[in-house]
Amino acid sequence: MRADAGVPHDRRMTHPLASPARLRTGLACLALAPGLFMLALTALHLRPVAMALLWTLALIELGRVVMRPILPADLVRAPVALATGLAVVSFFLSLLALAGCYHPGVLFPTLVLAAGVLAVRRKAGPCWPELPPSAGLALFCALVSAAAALMLALLPPLTYDALVYHLALPDLMTDARGLVDLPENVYSHFPLGLELHYGLLLAWGGATAPAVFHLVLAVAAVWALLARTAEAARLSAPGALAIAGSSAFWLAAATPNVDMAPVLLSAAAATLMLDLPPSRDDRTPWLAIGLLLGGSLACKFSSMYFAVVPLLALAALDAPDWNRAARRLVLLLPGLIAMPLPYLARNLVLEGNPFFPLLASQLGAASWTPDQVAMFERYITARAGLSGMWEAILPRAFAQGQDMRQSISLLFLAPVALAGVAGRRGRALFASVALGLALFAWGSRGEMRFLLPLFPLWGLAAAEGMKRISILSRGAAKGAEMNIPRNDDSASAAPLREPSATFIARVLVAVLCGSALYSALFVSMAGSPEAARRYLWKGGEPTEFYRAAGAVAPRVVQVLNLSPEVQGVLFVGEAQRFGIRVPTVAPTVFDRHPLVEEGRLAPDGPALARRLRRRGWSHLYYSGPELSRLRTAFEPLGWKDGAALIAEMDRLYEAGCLELRPLGFPAPDCALYRIRAPEP
Repeated sequence: MRADAGVPHDRRMTHPLASPARLRTGLACLALAPGLFMLALTALHLRPVAMALLWTLALIELGRVVMRPILPADLVRAPVALATGLAVVSFFLSLLALAGCYHPGVLFPTLVLAAGVLAVRRKAGPCWPELPPSAGLALFCALVSAAAALMLALLPPLTYDALVYHLALPDLMTDARGLVDLPENVYSHFPLGLELHYGLLLAWGGATAPAVFHLVLAVAAVWALLARTAEAARLSAPGALAIAGSSAFWLAAATPNVDMAPVLLSAAAATLMLDLPPSRDDRTPWLAIGLLLGGSLACKFSSMYFAVVPLLALAALDAPDWNRAARRLVLLLPGLIAMPLPYLARNLVLEGNPFFPLLASQLGAASWTPDQVAMFERYITARAGLSGMWEAILPRAFAQGQDMRQSISLLFLAPVALAGVAGRRGRALFASVALGLALFAWGSRGEMRFLLPLFPLWGLAAAEGMKRISILSRGAAKGAEMNIPRNDDSASAAPLREPSATFIARVLVAVLCGSALYSALFVSMAGSPEAARRYLWKGGEPTEFYRAAGAVAPRVVQVLNLSPEVQGVLFVGEAQRFGIRVPTVAPTVFDRHPLVEEGRLAPDGPALARRLRRRGWSHLYYSGPELSRLRTAFEPLGWKDGAALIAEMDRLYEAGCLELRPLGFPAPDCALYRIRAPEP
């Protein structure tokens, strides 16, 4: 007779879904349900999602190849591999672009095929980390918020920065087969690491694939805080939840800008720093971390202040002694310098200043006058000061229509981060976050997106704070038990319960979960829900979306591209470049507008019209709202083209040289004119 015959059978012990690993896998699948539902509703828009995910998987495999000889096997995690692939492939693409070999139609399938071969040859390993319940909940909330943001990411791009720069440059580089500059946009001189990825995605996935890829980077940044050891993931969960509960984070992630690249690279570098084994002889991991920091610079130059400098401070302050600190900083320098080097060298050759347009007054600039340099420096420091951080957290949130939700979850982290000042690691994390906030208050223009690369450090500091609260709570409980009165009749004679750090953590997690779910609701209602419904759920065309959203500029681009009489267009108050297939010149706040320059050389309106036609501009598009924005922002800094542009347009109109052309849709205070050049 079997020894266990009398023992009741417990089906929970043998059911195929009973193991913790399978239960967590089931929860993970449940977390993906909102995203799968959204994809089902947007079945006609699967191509950009498929291309973005395919490119993500390729970068992960390529990153694994680089990191496997450098890092211990347990540290080659998927988010770290993605961050590495992002940085290394950016460097590779920049070299190809400098050589004039940037062919998206060839590079995308080649790199994906190479990654696929590497994945097949690689030994199978764990694809899903063993997450404790709190960390699994954090990942679930992040995926719910990401599913809500996916609807925004799949909409045709409308954001100003994306249309005039982040998508316009890769679109032009695809045609030029190499790096190009926008003469009207000074920021095109900055590193373009992520834009080079966007060029490949634009060629294969369309205009919305870059936004989906940008959103994937945001999810990977949250995952990087959780794909650690079980204890570290449990402590990191409140920080990850706070990030997942920030609507500002997901609204920024759903737009095809570049903010999420430094966030992911910062998260990967910080978790590697904290998880490395304490070995004096380990050099290569710090070289790898330097590569990630350099990749952050190659994607966004301002991450120097909000990601690189705080992480350098963390590496030094977390070291056991000053010799180890100095050694770490030296090992970080090669990758930090090498990754943005192609852009620095290019600027040195073209402008005589590797950091152009920064430090233009100190190092010189080949194509800028002293007045332009002075105005740029006033511009980048105009919003600096101690009021910057306060503006970003409270008043500007209302002004941007993002309400207090974008900051509440971060404010919950403040007392937790303060608790991390005890202990070397806690002090190091707290000091690095404080340094990042100080740089934000001093050097930013009060925009929350500049603070995003600091989010991972903030979450990790909160983890150390939770650890400190737990230690203090256990110590207080032990002391209370030692001082229990001996009078049995006293009500206080009952054993005191341990002050529950677990209870504190559960309350915090519950609040942050509610915050994250509200964030998902807020993000899903952002933008134009009616336009999203008509475009995504009914399989509409971009034209229908622009019409429903009331977007003027993209519809103007369509009119210009479809009109055979448009040979070139001169923009007044509009700087959009993306998608325009006719020669254009957009106004800039850092340079003189061509209309003003030509007006100085023309004695009257007809002569000015003839000069414009000889330059190839057959049409002039005027955008009153955008010109008003430029004048409000930059005329106080010394830009005088606003009034001069209006004067030159008046001179052309009074001379009968501007013929109004129909746009075919209502566009308040916007007009398209054909430039008529009468014979002399």
